Amino acid sequence: MDELSFEKTYQDGGLVRLWVSASSGLCGARRGLYEDEAAVKAAAGEVLGYSRDFSRGRSVALGRWEGGPAPALSLRILPADSRGHVTLEVDMEIDDDGDRHAHRARFFVKSELGPVGRFGASLLSLARGPVGSHATLNDDLGGLPWYMAEGGPARVGAPLVGKGGILPERMLGSAVRLGGPGTDRYAWGRDAAVAIAGYLGVRGVPILGGCAWRMLPGGGEARDGDGWRDEEGALSGSAMGCCLRAMEYIESHSRERGEDYLYELIC
Repeated sequence: MDELSFEKTYQDGGLVRLWVSASSGLCGARRGLYEDEAAVKAAAGEVLGYSRDFSRGRSVALGRWEGGPAPALSLRILPADSRGHVTLEVDMEIDDDGDRHAHRARFFVKSELGPVGRFGASLLSLARGPVGSHATLNDDLGGLPWYMAEGGPARVGAPLVGKGGILPERMLGSAVRLGGPGTDRYAWGRDAAVAIAGYLGVRGVPILGGCAWRMLPGGGEARDGDGWRDEEGALSGSAMGCCLRAMEYIESHSRERGEDYLYELIC
């Protein structure tokens, strides 16, 4: 089976090292590369953007260096065909004992729209995740991180939490119940909220908005600003698009206001 896999093997501040492997029915290649965390997020954004509009191609380049003739890895995602089949062109530098700029492998990897969308969501989570995080194209759901692997397709009209809810019980372990016992509103810290947004995107659940909450010294929570509403997502029903915009809001708010906030997601 054709495959494309990323694993985070090292991180120092905003610099990450990725181990990348790709294979088709005819050939394969693998190598390590260094890249900024922001560039990995941007690459994930391109893949998720393709999920929203697969009628045009997208390109991703990782592992650039100053003065280098080409990136260590480039991906070109071609427009999907009428059956949802997707072709990705992999162009990877081979890190052998010769001229490292001269030897490259270039081949096609075949996939479909669903796996490409899951790959984009898991790649975005990898960018913020710990060392050991991975993202794999064409892997089954059992190979995804636990927060994307558990559960089946979301039931229409199912609540986010509680009996028959969309989120697995373990996701509530780090949650804060807003308003105290007896309520069904929950919020999470930045990293958990980003992971849950990715889970909802994979499950096809549009995130219609949300808000940030600040924990008060004496207990309780205070709402911080008006939050966000995803009017575009409400109209289009694009779960992957909603997932990306929710992640962008959480990341942006955390950079501007600090990490001592909780985030509520509204579906």
